[in-house]
Amino acid sequence: MITATLTCEDTAEALGIAVTHRTPILALCRKLEEAGHADQPMTVLRDGKPCLNVSSIHAAAKRTVVENDKTAARWGKFVPFVRFMDEEGVAVPA
Repeated sequence: MITATLTCEDTAEALGIAVTHRTPILALCRKLEEAGHADQPMTVLRDGKPCLNVSSIHAAAKRTVVENDKTAARWGKFVPFVRFMDEEGVAVPA
């Protein structure tokens, strides 16, 4: 099991990886998966106390929070932001 720390409302860290993001726990799960960590649960601490349990970092890495001016915030599938297309028209992640 991984133990992560929420150090600020938009910053989380675990296993030497720190992220600042509007959804820091989900972004941290994506970074942990990219770094090759096995799928496992994660406990998130704030001020030394548990505040969130993630049952699967790989499942959480595939989720994001979707919100707009017409609907309330809800869970959605994570889709990487694409800024450019290469010569063949294939999306290049930002």
